[in-house]
Amino acid sequence: MKKTAVIIILIAAMFIFASCGDREDNARSPQNQNAGTPDITGDSADEEDTALDNQQILPDIPERNFEGYEFKILGNSEEYHAHWYSRDLFAEAQNGDAINDAIYMRNTKIEDGYNIKISVTYASDPISFARRNIMSGDNVFDLLSIQLEGTGRTLAQGGMLYDWNKVPYIDLDKPWWDQNAREHLSIGNRLFMMMGDLTVVDKDAVFIYLFNKDLIADLGLDNPYDLVRNNKWTVDKLHEMSKTATADLNGDGVIDSSDRFGNLTENNSFYESVLAAGEPFAKKDGSDIPYLNLDNQRLIQSVEKWITLHLDTASTMVANDYGHIYSGDAIWDKQLDMLNNKQALFLFTGMNRVTMLREMECNFGIIPMPKLDEIQLNFSNPIHTWCATTLSIPNTAEDNIERTGIITEALTAESYYTLKPAYYDVSLKTKLARDDESGEMMDIIFASRTYDLAKIYNWGSIYDAVKGLADSKRTDYISLVVERRRDNIQSALEKTIESFENH
Repeated sequence: MKKTAVIIILIAAMFIFASCGDREDNARSPQNQNAGTPDITGDSADEEDTALDNQQILPDIPERNFEGYEFKILGNSEEYHAHWYSRDLFAEAQNGDAINDAIYMRNTKIEDGYNIKISVTYASDPISFARRNIMSGDNVFDLLSIQLEGTGRTLAQGGMLYDWNKVPYIDLDKPWWDQNAREHLSIGNRLFMMMGDLTVVDKDAVFIYLFNKDLIADLGLDNPYDLVRNNKWTVDKLHEMSKTATADLNGDGVIDSSDRFGNLTENNSFYESVLAAGEPFAKKDGSDIPYLNLDNQRLIQSVEKWITLHLDTASTMVANDYGHIYSGDAIWDKQLDMLNNKQALFLFTGMNRVTMLREMECNFGIIPMPKLDEIQLNFSNPIHTWCATTLSIPNTAEDNIERTGIITEALTAESYYTLKPAYYDVSLKTKLARDDESGEMMDIIFASRTYDLAKIYNWGSIYDAVKGLADSKRTDYISLVVERRRDNIQSALEKTIESFENH
């Protein structure tokens, strides 16, 4: 709590960068400030602040005066989606909200330090909007922060983006860049999409499990936090506990949304459930070229275990099965209510749903996706690739790519010390989480985010095929996906590789 308090004070006072703690900083050596680097860290308040400031990892970028240049960013509008609009790019003024104020402070410092003006255009159909502008040949936008899937399938494959590896002054080794995204999203050592601390919408899109702590206590079940710590949190354990928790509360002999389920889930994210085993549907070779992983035995086991749980209506409530009762988004609100009312033990959802529990009385906990088994070394928490935004640079920005690199690196580095702690330490860990253990779990979750290329590009409609197992309540993954779809998936994969090699 002491560290969080320091972060809050530093954000509110707008003095120096706050230390983000021991999560990943300590694994990297601090770098000395270059004489030519703009002062984006602010002045130190006293000798203690000066000592902290000297330990900061600073961006290796030169001093520049861009003479009032308008740095233009494209983001998702609220019309695009109420939960997935780009709330992390611009703030009109400070209003006391930690995230809003961190965004305002970040932008103001970079604007002042480089003599620029940051402007954001929000589009309801951001992929089509970006494509039209890039195809026009005009340098309309310097930076894109829009949907991951569409950016990959339309813009990256269409040769419309600049390779992050070639952008001057972008140092992808720095801790404000997501190393998992860097590793997972490249093809043939070309990287057209990247995740970093400049945004939080991508963090909102990580899949997690929520659980009702009071119900755990009432039923005398194992503490999920201890299961995670002791490497016992597996799909089998989830299924076991879910069956124990399910109950016919009204005694009508039917288990439905008026009763209690052990596990709440949905068909749309069945694919991501399978990825929790740490085995993607496509891997990459030593040359960074993807290849199919469809018949990997652990992946097959993951499909089998998750479909068994998914189809066990005696323990699992699938949101899609209740669409005839709860129209539109009402089913998602219903599932949150069930967790809040102790009608559910576990809820499979995204990190964004944590914010929706803020006003509820639910005593909930946050844990990562379960492992396939105790042999699995690391947790794997997939990203919802339709919801997540990604950072990319249109190739029309090539005429002044140096300026784009400097400003983007400065914004992302500043976010590491302002927006990241405001989102992570202040908002999630302090305001929203109900216990210190959830913070510990979030460290694990964010460190183990994964991105599956097969899902992003939906080669041969692989996502639809895997989701189709849940939709049709089928278990024959080998015949329906591997045998029936392999050639189409392989062909689509090869076209993506070819498109990357050609630009």
